[in-house]
Amino acid sequence: MVDKPTQLAQYLEKKQLIVTVEMNPPKGTGAERLLEGARMLKESGANFLNIADSPLARMRMSAWAAAYLVQQDIGLETVLHFPRAAGTCCAFRGICWQLMRWGSVICL
Repeated sequence: MVDKPTQLAQYLEKKQLIVTVEMNPPKGTGAERLLEGARMLKESGANFLNIADSPLARMRMSAWAAAYLVQQDIGLETVLHFPRAAGTCCAFRGICWQLMRWGSVICL
């Protein structure tokens, strides 16, 4: 069985205009502001939402958790930022495998 391409892959293949906005995960467990912002951005025409991982090295909700909430509650596909410097090579490989299981991964 072949997985369906992500919405981002489809946009890139069709050379469609991509509108993406970056948001930071919340600084605690409350995601209401994040979800409301994502909803507003989607209604305003954003196609994708970038979720940064620990921006400015400040403690925040996991970028994975924030991305999951946005995709499940708002239906806006997310692009997860994950810095390689955050762990070992083995840990990074494990993270990529998990992300591949959830959808797809682009590593740069």
